[in-house]
Amino acid sequence: MFWNRLRKMEPGAQVLGAALCVVLLGAGCGSRTTDSGNASSEGFELDVAHCGGFGPADAAAILGVPAEKLQDHSRDLSENSRWCLLENPDDSKKGVTFTVSRADSVDEAAVEFQQFRQHASMAATMGGSPEEKIHEIPDLGDEAVWSPVPGGVYIRQGRDGVQVNQPADEETQIEIARKILGK
Repeated sequence: MFWNRLRKMEPGAQVLGAALCVVLLGAGCGSRTTDSGNASSEGFELDVAHCGGFGPADAAAILGVPAEKLQDHSRDLSENSRWCLLENPDDSKKGVTFTVSRADSVDEAAVEFQQFRQHASMAATMGGSPEEKIHEIPDLGDEAVWSPVPGGVYIRQGRDGVQVNQPADEETQIEIARKILGK
């Protein structure tokens, strides 16, 4: 029921609804320790305060629009989380929305990602269509998935997380994520 309402909303409202959904899905409970031990993420940190260095010029190059058409309405969600919003007032589908965040440790980020994966999988099963399922994205961060509910690419690299929700197509979301991660 909620997912059907979300799909019928205007694009801006969809993004806000999706972000709220992810916050609720990600707020799972459980142990805060794990042994992720992934050496590839050692020393990696995104510039959370500046959307991982991804700006209007990066979005314009991927979307095929002039950079001056994109308005930066990014804002902090918390001390270690930023909602990055590059809107195109001429075409709402030619904008970029993503979130960057940082956990206190790699272990905490890995646990949170696992909890998100479990919650998103359950939500997709309950609210998505049978042909849309959460799936792994190889060679992107330490771990990455695409989830149909709320709709986006979710990545963990070290203790940093990236969630790309707009544009809606998975291939462009992955391209944006790669740029944010410097890949």
